[in-house]
Amino acid sequence: MMSAFEPEPAYWARLDLPASEADRAEDLAGLLRQLRVPAAVRHSQSEGGTFALVPLDDDGSPLEVVDTYGPELQWSRLDQDRLISGLNRLAGRGSTLAGERIEQLDDEPGVEAVLETAPVGSGHVDAIVWTTHEKPGVLEALAARFDMSFAAVDAGEMGLALTVHDPADRDRALTGGVWAMTDGIAMWRVGEETSAAFIHRRHAVIMTWRRPWLRVDPSKPGQVDHNGATVSAMLSDLVLDEADPAAWVERFRLDQERSAHLRALFRRGPHAAALHDLCAILRIHPSALLLLSNDEESYADRIVITARSLRQQFRDEMRAEVEAAAPEPSSFRRRHPRLWLALSAVVILGLVVFAATGWSDGRLTAWIPGLVALIWSASLVIDGSVRRARRGNSPQPAPARDGHDR
Repeated sequence: MMSAFEPEPAYWARLDLPASEADRAEDLAGLLRQLRVPAAVRHSQSEGGTFALVPLDDDGSPLEVVDTYGPELQWSRLDQDRLISGLNRLAGRGSTLAGERIEQLDDEPGVEAVLETAPVGSGHVDAIVWTTHEKPGVLEALAARFDMSFAAVDAGEMGLALTVHDPADRDRALTGGVWAMTDGIAMWRVGEETSAAFIHRRHAVIMTWRRPWLRVDPSKPGQVDHNGATVSAMLSDLVLDEADPAAWVERFRLDQERSAHLRALFRRGPHAAALHDLCAILRIHPSALLLLSNDEESYADRIVITARSLRQQFRDEMRAEVEAAAPEPSSFRRRHPRLWLALSAVVILGLVVFAATGWSDGRLTAWIPGLVALIWSASLVIDGSVRRARRGNSPQPAPARDGHDR
């Protein structure tokens, strides 16, 4: 029976090595196995490098499995000096546990951070594409909402295949969820890892092809905790090696043969043809893969969808309807604006001279031609302003197909 003072796992937290492209999953698993710390270890470019999930107690201290041969699984707090020393020898300073940096020991001699390759950073998106059946107006409104523009190619039965027009917007397109606002499937690449996702019953269903988990189980065979659980069972509940294809089968109405191909594909590790095989199984038009290639020449017939808010679309459509229903009158002054302006100038000048002459002769009605000249002049100014406003606010033509603008 477990003692009241014996620690037990309260939760599992991430133990991250310093960010690096180097795959240190085997080395980290070996270190944790030596320290008798149960763990699930993985290297993932999209998640920042090599990391492990390890058990912590209520105080946030990592736990190890006690080296005993009894049937009961026993835990004890791990000496953090041993953990820090091992991590520093493995990858240098800078490891974090549950998001907090593990401080370097003051008495640890000669330990320096040495990375084999350049840091990875946060796993930037190298390419992203999604399909949609939405109408252009909806896509323009989405572009306005997310402050970006899209490049699109025809995707056949899948509607359009979209990507961001500016490569700097790839990360925002993925993390901001613009792809989830449409009705299609999204695919993206981060280094050698590829992912695909769609929205199913208001939840994101995501599959990522990356290296499998390495499981560290330092317990003896048959040892169980007070709940009857083994370390192996705990790790199985913690991580899943294979994605559940049921939602994919339902969403894309796959038959038995294609369902079997999908399950086999989900069991494979990262490989260059993962998304190509997925598109073949789901019968997604290959134009979507062209956008993922980031090769400008491979999708030269794309179109660019720019931002246009719903308010702007409404104003443009109303203006077009009004102008179509009530075209400008075809009067003399519309057909010959310059001649009309010249004639008006002559008449206005004559009225001004007539008013000035009458005023000097003392006629009380001399102000009437002057007022007419003033009103005529004002009408000319207003008419010119209206024409300029109409020309400036007329709807712009839809973007032409563009094979070179990036």
